[in-house]
Formats: sequence, C-alpha cells, structure tokens
Amino acid sequence: MASSTYDTIVRAVEEYLNGKKCNGPEKTQHSSDIIKHIRKKIEANELSVDATDGTILSYISTAANSDANSGIKSGGPHRGYWYEPLPPEGETCDIPEKEVVKLEKGQEIDVREKDLYPLVEL
Repeated sequence: MASSTYDTIVRAVEEYLNGKKCNGPEKTQHSSDIIKHIRKKIEANELSVDATDGTILSYISTAANSDANSGIKSGGPHRGYWYEPLPPEGETCDIPEKEVVKLEKGQEIDVREKDLYPLVEL
C-alpha cells in the first residue's frame, strides 16, 4: 500500500508505540488508545491527513498483518499492538523450512513450519 496518508499514519503509530516502549507482546497498546492518539495529532495539525477512525484502524491492521516494511506488530484480536524495529538493511533471518529432530529413541522426525500452524492456532 503506497498511500501518503497510509505512510503518514503508520509512521506516527510506530513513533507512538516506540515512545510508549511497547516493544513486545508483553507490553502492547489497544487499538482505541492508538486511534485516540492519532486523532489528537490530526486535530492539533501535527499530522496533515484526513482519515476516519475506521480508516486509521484499517491502516494499523494492514501495517501489522501484511506490510513487510512496517514495524507494527499485532498479537491478534484483542491483544494489542507493539513496535518491533525492522532488521538493518541486508540483514536476513535464516529460518529453515524443515528441521530434522533426532529423538533419544526411534527414528528421526522431519518437522516443517507448516506442521506448527494447527498448534499455534490453538
């Protein structure tokens, strides 16, 4: 999403979360608190955007769930948002697609990331 309004709001939310030291799932901010903060900045002409509360919420959600260039993260429904800085340019996280686990008894087991999805959903 390359909207100027989107980018402005996302950067303001990142600054807010970082300033509040919301930097992990153990310290988050609820979406309504974030929207109130952004609304105050808009009304004080500190942000030159025009967006409804619903639009702001949509932008926050999009940034957290599908924007790889955003540092906004979400713990899921009703778990709030936090800021997690992006890794420096060129630095990547090498997570293997498949890992072999050797048990004390029995055969080796191939564990794939997709095998963990049902567990994470629980």
